[in-house]
Amino acid sequence: MRLRCIPLGLSILLVSLLNAPAQLHELGPDQEIKFDPATQHSGTIVLKGGRIRSWGDSQRFFHGPIRISGSGQVAGGSFVVTNEMEVEGTLDMQAWIYMKGNLRGKGVVVKKGAGTLIIEGNAVFDELHVNQGDLRVNGTLTCNRLVVKSVLTGTGTINCQDIQYSGEGESQFSFRHEGHELPVMVYRPKTWKRGNPVIILLTGSDRRAGVYRKNFRKIADERNALLFVPEFNRFDFRADEYLFGGLLRANKPQPREKWLLSFIAALVEEIRERENDPDLQYYLIGHSAGAQALSRIAAFHHVSPLRPKEYILMSGGSYLFPERDWEYSSGFRGLPEELRGDEVLKAYVGAPISIICGTADTKTGGFPDQGDYVKQGLTRIDRARNFYASGRALAEKNGWPFAWRLFEVEGGGHGSSDSWKDPKTRAVFQR
Repeated sequence: MRLRCIPLGLSILLVSLLNAPAQLHELGPDQEIKFDPATQHSGTIVLKGGRIRSWGDSQRFFHGPIRISGSGQVAGGSFVVTNEMEVEGTLDMQAWIYMKGNLRGKGVVVKKGAGTLIIEGNAVFDELHVNQGDLRVNGTLTCNRLVVKSVLTGTGTINCQDIQYSGEGESQFSFRHEGHELPVMVYRPKTWKRGNPVIILLTGSDRRAGVYRKNFRKIADERNALLFVPEFNRFDFRADEYLFGGLLRANKPQPREKWLLSFIAALVEEIRERENDPDLQYYLIGHSAGAQALSRIAAFHHVSPLRPKEYILMSGGSYLFPERDWEYSSGFRGLPEELRGDEVLKAYVGAPISIICGTADTKTGGFPDQGDYVKQGLTRIDRARNFYASGRALAEKNGWPFAWRLFEVEGGGHGSSDSWKDPKTRAVFQR
C-alpha cells in the first residue's frame, strides 16, 4: 500500500490505498492523491489547494477527518466520509460525496463543480453558496445563510435563517416508489397551462438531473412543455436497474414493480395527480444512458401502462434489439416466454419510437460491447441505424405495422444539445 503526493501536471501514478495507514497527509496547490477504486482510508487529509482523485463507480471510504482550507478538489467516482469534514473556502466537487459524518463550514463556503454533495449526517455552516452541481440534504443542514444557484434536493431538514434560490420556473419534489426516494427536477415555462404537453426526461450515465433540466429548458420553452427530470442515482440504480430496465438481476427475473418501467409509470401517475390532469399528454425522452434505459421500457409497450405520445431515444449507446436469438439485454433471449412472444415484439415495432443520433457520434467504447452487443455496431450512429433497420425488417417479415422513425443529425455529436441542431428533429413531437 502506497500513498504519494505528486505535483499536478506530471504523469499521475496509480496509488493503491486498499487499507491505507492512519497518518496525516497535507496537500498544497500543486499536489494530488490518486486512489484506487477499493480504498479504505483512515488517516487525516488536509487540502490547501490540493486534490483527491479516483475513478469508476465503486465507493471510496474515508474513516479519518478531512480538512479543506482555502480550496480543495475532489474528483472522480464517489467518496463516503464517515468521519468529519471541515471546509473553509471553496470546495470544488467533480465527484459524488456521501457525508455520513458531520460537516462544518467556516465563513463563506462555496460549492462549485458538477459533483453531488449528499448530507446524511449533520452539517453546520455560517454561509453556504451552492454555485454548481447538486446539494442533497437527507440529514440536517443548519446555517445562517444559504444561496442556491444550482440544485437543492433531499428528504432531510434545513434550518437556515436566510435561503435564496435562483432559477426562474425551477422547482423539485421527492417521489417515493418501492422504498426509494427519488428527487425530481421540474421546470415550468411561464406560459404553460394544463393541457399543454409534459416531458419526462431520463438522464445520461452521470444521472445529474439538475444539469439535464438546465440543458433542456430551451426545448421545454420552445414546446411550451412542463419538464420533469427524475434522478436515478448510480448506487441504488446501477446498470441492471437503470440501463437494462431492472427486468433481470443476476440473470433472475424480477417482479414488475421493480422494473424501471414501473417507476416511470408511477411517476406519470404522480404528475397526473399533482397537475390534476387525468388526460395528461406526455413524451418520454432519454439521452445516452437514458436512451438505453428507455429502449428497455418501450420494448414492453404491450404489457406496460405507459402510453406516451412518443418514446424519443437520443444518442443511445445500446438498444434492446427485437432479436429473439440475442441474449438479454441486447436482445430477448433469456427472458420469460411471455416477454419475448409475437405479441410483445409486434407491439414493440408498432410503438411510437423516434431515434435521434448525430452522424459524428462515432467514438467507440463507453457503452456495452461484449457478447451480442458486438452485433449492434461499432459506434452510436451505427447502432442507431442498425436498431431501426432491425425493427423494420422484423415488421416487414411478419406483415406488422412499423411506427419507428430515424432522425440523423448531420455533423451532430453526442451532446444532448446536438440532437436538436437540425430543425427536422422537432418532428419527433408530431405524429
